[in-house]
Amino acid sequence: MIFCPHISVYACQIGAFFMINLCLVVIATQFSETKKRETERMAVERARHRRQSRSSSTVTSRASVQAPTAGCYEELLAVFGYLVRLAHRRLTRLYRLCRRRCQGKSRTPPTQTGGLQVCVNSITLIDT
Repeated sequence: MIFCPHISVYACQIGAFFMINLCLVVIATQFSETKKRETERMAVERARHRRQSRSSSTVTSRASVQAPTAGCYEELLAVFGYLVRLAHRRLTRLYRLCRRRCQGKSRTPPTQTGGLQVCVNSITLIDT
């Protein structure tokens, strides 16, 4: 039997190549399993957080959904913004209602008042 040192070197290199590939496959498989497990755990945590947010009041759930790790000041700003938007919607609705009532009760044509309609009887006060 003739021993050739070049063949054994190449055989060792090929064997090392296959061993490295095998190790990389094992590492990639373990990583994908760990990633899948962590993704499922995060989904369960997210669902639990959403259920807790829905059970609390509307204002606090809005602030919690926007930033779950937000500090006190961020949550206060979120609540303040919510209240401002709510007040804006209600005032806009009240303004439109009063404007419709004024247009219905105004008997003077707009040309006599210079294009300005005045409504005096649209708001009534109730004395108790």
